[in-house]
Amino acid sequence: MVKLTKQQSQQIQVFREMLLEKNQSLNLISRKEPQKQWKFLLKQGVLTAELLAPVLNFAPADVLDIGCGNGFPGMLFAVLFPKKKFYLCERIRKKAELLKNIKHELALDHVQILCQPAEELNRSFGLILSQASLPLERMIKLLQKILSLQGQAFLWHSKNWKKGCLSFPSVQLEAFKTYKINTKTKVLLKAQRV
Repeated sequence: MVKLTKQQSQQIQVFREMLLEKNQSLNLISRKEPQKQWKFLLKQGVLTAELLAPVLNFAPADVLDIGCGNGFPGMLFAVLFPKKKFYLCERIRKKAELLKNIKHELALDHVQILCQPAEELNRSFGLILSQASLPLERMIKLLQKILSLQGQAFLWHSKNWKKGCLSFPSVQLEAFKTYKINTKTKVLLKAQRV
């Protein structure tokens, strides 16, 4: 179980308030039930942070979150793992600006916001996170470009992730963990450059 410090609890509360405040204008989470969606994202984020803690704590690599317009999982992970350097990549300028404001309010100096398509990144990362921001085939093609050799990527996806998934010889893909939150079954995929 992730134990939060008082500061981390406060940071998560500020993150929540800022996200919900901008939700109507930026379409960050469900507009019908934003509180319910926030709880789902937080629960999923904390669960996967527990699963990935050994990787995040001991991997020397910087962490890239692709398509993190609402801050999940990258912003939450940056709060939970303050010793790691996080790059949050969001191509939509208004969402990237919100992430910059959240970063500033939470005093997360170890976070850098990149406002650009992930396909335009010109460096590789040893650890990548993404919450189904791209179709899986497109994501794997991107990983071939920006995931360092022996690097790992963790991708949140639906239980039907294999449907229409092509094989790529340089990226090995497997289901790392299947879990259920409320009534939704999700799969955390692990991709590795080989």
